[in-house]
Amino acid sequence: SKAEDAIKDIDEVLKKQPSGREALFLNAQARLTMGQLDMANTSINDLARYHPNYLKTGLLKIQAAVTAGSTEDTLKFATELINNANSATPNAENDPQLIADMRLRGVSARGLAQLDLGKLPEAKSDLEEVARLSPRSASAQINLAKVSLAERNFTAALAIYDKALTLDPQNFDAVTGIVN
Repeated sequence: SKAEDAIKDIDEVLKKQPSGREALFLNAQARLTMGQLDMANTSINDLARYHPNYLKTGLLKIQAAVTAGSTEDTLKFATELINNANSATPNAENDPQLIADMRLRGVSARGLAQLDLGKLPEAKSDLEEVARLSPRSASAQINLAKVSLAERNFTAALAIYDKALTLDPQNFDAVTGIVN
């Protein structure tokens, strides 16, 4: 809960190891959390340069695009992450579970970006895939319900929100969706 102190510690590590993968990743994440987009992008670019096959870099690019409010860039980086995950082979940097997780996160981010851009069929396809691959995820169901709302299919949206609430009875977004 002391982001500034954490960044100081990470900066000390980066002074000694400027290409340290974990330090660059944590620095970018901390900077994004604090809204320091330019400094986060510097770490993201360094991470991409020093560790070109590290899939989590794609996730940081998506987070930076979302923070910047650029839906087009979010869509671009999500598609890039999906393609990179699809072509990745397991190694020391990317184990099979990480590859699958990054692909799933990429598909989810791409679906939400497409939803924001009004590309409903594409959004629905991606978010249905995420819900299929994560059947116990209330968040996946909630994202899928957002597509039904955008399609003005309120009956389907309500049913999906109900399913999300069944999966997670304390989920605020599911309750809010049902109430709305």
